[in-house]
Amino acid sequence: MKALPPSAFAVVRALVGILLLVAAGLKGHQLVTEPVSEHDLLSSRWFLILWIEVELALGLWLLSGLARRAAWATTLACFAGFAGVALYKGLIGEASCGCFGRIEVNPWYTLVLDGAVVAALAFLHPPLLSPPPTARPRLRFAAAAAVGLAAGTPFALTAALFEPTTLSADGQVVGSSRVVLLEPEKWVGGRLPLLPHIDVAKQLAKGQWTVVLYHHDCPHCQERVPQFEREARKQAGRVGDAKVAMVELPPYAPAGRSLLPPDTSCLAGCASDARDWFVETPTILTLLDGVVVDAKEGDDTKGPSPARLAGLPPVAGEKPVPLEASGYDFGFVEPKSPHKVLLTVSNPSKKPLVITKVRSECKCMSAVAAEGAIPPGATAPVRVVLVAPEKPVLYNKRILLQTDDKDCPVIPIPIKAAVGLPLNTEPAAVDLGAVASGSQHERTVTVVNRSKTPVRLIYSTSSGSGCFAKVPRNPVPPLGSLAVPVVIRAQRTGRQTVSLQIQTDLALQPSVTVPVQFVVGVAGDAVREARADAATAVSSRKETAQ
Repeated sequence: MKALPPSAFAVVRALVGILLLVAAGLKGHQLVTEPVSEHDLLSSRWFLILWIEVELALGLWLLSGLARRAAWATTLACFAGFAGVALYKGLIGEASCGCFGRIEVNPWYTLVLDGAVVAALAFLHPPLLSPPPTARPRLRFAAAAAVGLAAGTPFALTAALFEPTTLSADGQVVGSSRVVLLEPEKWVGGRLPLLPHIDVAKQLAKGQWTVVLYHHDCPHCQERVPQFEREARKQAGRVGDAKVAMVELPPYAPAGRSLLPPDTSCLAGCASDARDWFVETPTILTLLDGVVVDAKEGDDTKGPSPARLAGLPPVAGEKPVPLEASGYDFGFVEPKSPHKVLLTVSNPSKKPLVITKVRSECKCMSAVAAEGAIPPGATAPVRVVLVAPEKPVLYNKRILLQTDDKDCPVIPIPIKAAVGLPLNTEPAAVDLGAVASGSQHERTVTVVNRSKTPVRLIYSTSSGSGCFAKVPRNPVPPLGSLAVPVVIRAQRTGRQTVSLQIQTDLALQPSVTVPVQFVVGVAGDAVREARADAATAVSSRKETAQ
């Protein structure tokens, strides 16, 4: 490879050296002023300290001009490694490469930059035979080493000993750092600790509120805050709707750049600028008389959920319930009544599993998962809260758990309930199988009453002739059951499905439906043929559903 004039490499090494020092400085500033996520090796504090020291030393080495060929080879190898890290972070979907501290840069952009540096170093390299060092390069190296020791050693100690300042349960700032780490997930069930540091705390301490913590320069906030404001404007004045408060975190928006319009219907407030509040924004809090009922960091919830309000306080003596493939059935529940269950989710894989986010298919329902990784073969609790809808319905919705496992990115949890429908039958359907034409059969169906009031059965109707119920005169007792004989008179041949309805005096559930199935035949071949037709029909329905 033919070397270009020394001045060409001198320009490249100077630019790359400055780039390394800038990146090291930005990461260093973040490490000594902020906590880090530390969810893996590449984001751990000690690895970042080592990475910064390497960048600092390499940048000073390049600027010193000493041992140019060795510096060139080392820089080429380092940037090839940097490109590998950027590629890895891009493939796993990281939003930022983390190379420039607080400044978020897409890993794919960083990969292009690293690749450009590698290409430049491959074509612009120092002469193969370097001249012997003179006094000037030695002086430059000595000066660079002194600067590196003077800056690197105190930085490493400061970054390693960094302890984030936090907020206690009573609102006291614990620690001396200006940066205060907010942990909304730990606030649920207690009074909002940030209240003493918000200028509209008196209003927030009373009533039901949805509080949005936001930064004016956050891209997600710039998208979500106007949507929250429009939703608040629509629901303003509605009875039972929570009021919405927008609390801006410092640094505040310059004049004319507020995310809220001047005539906003939201309560506009600010957190004290005496501290730098560290939290993912927008953060949505649900308050009830100053108590945090729900907290979501970066969540897109537009308003308060009745299910979240029902999440307080915890159920005394609550026992975990193993999660089955069919999900969980609350059974009979009264309309608008709150209910909870603590489900245990297992991790059948051979590596730790982290539940990264919990979503609900319905506003009536919410869930909170345990923090931290679930070890292989272990279980973790997930609390599900349901506030039953106002109208009677067979409720069947899902909770979705998002995980960090690419092989199992989501875990759906079906949640069922019979809202305002206390009656059911056991068995749920009657199947007589094969019967002879002209024969009469009788089966007993038990009607179960899960309410606290008696229910009278009045009469029965049927979608087909020859099927009826002998309705007893006695009512179904509260929290009890009643046996009801069902009579079937086989008439025409073939497979038959009859819908038997038992009428009641219950306004919320005026009837109970019992499907009745049977196959009528005059000979064994006809019965077998009818059964085969029924099996084919069932298989066809399954294929259609899939």
